[in-house]
Amino acid sequence: MIVIFDLDYTLFNTNKLKGDIAKILNIDIEQYNNDCKRCFTDKNIVYNPYELLRILKNERRISSIKNYKERIENLLTPANKYLYNGALAVIKKFKERDYRLVLLSVGDKKWQNRKINGLKIRKYFDSIVILEKDKHKNLKFLKKEKEKVLIINDNAGETIDMKKAIGKCETCLIHGPYSKNVKHNFNAYKIKDCLKMYD
Repeated sequence: MIVIFDLDYTLFNTNKLKGDIAKILNIDIEQYNNDCKRCFTDKNIVYNPYELLRILKNERRISSIKNYKERIENLLTPANKYLYNGALAVIKKFKERDYRLVLLSVGDKKWQNRKINGLKIRKYFDSIVILEKDKHKNLKFLKKEKEKVLIINDNAGETIDMKKAIGKCETCLIHGPYSKNVKHNFNAYKIKDCLKMYD
């Protein structure tokens, strides 16, 4: 079986990291989310905390980038505290079964790699792919695969697009902020539930 994992909100507790970065910046989480929306989401740009620091410095909301950057880096050294409960157990169990594990993530390549390295999970994956958008457009080759494919992802709209691109495959939608972003008939689960579902 080929198992395609998403990273943020699926394996990685992105909300917890956002909260910790907001504390470092001495702002509340609402202000932090508004800044991210204004600086990245509204401009259709992938998030990068180092770019956010540069913007905040230009706006004279912080005096220096270096100190904040070091503190943000330290959050991910190591980053195990941001793995959802049961996530590593699922990854290890699937690896023990000789499943082909793919980590497919959308985001800034440098920042996503920093998180992955901090989690120390790179060794479990046969392939790691980081894109800025449109996961589904990079999966059409899987239509020719004879192996079963399982998608584990928190984003319902993204999961539907991936399923259409691949064709016949199984899906496991993980409950999160994007699990209801489109109308669908999936059930949503916690990542640790995968151990029971695919035991």
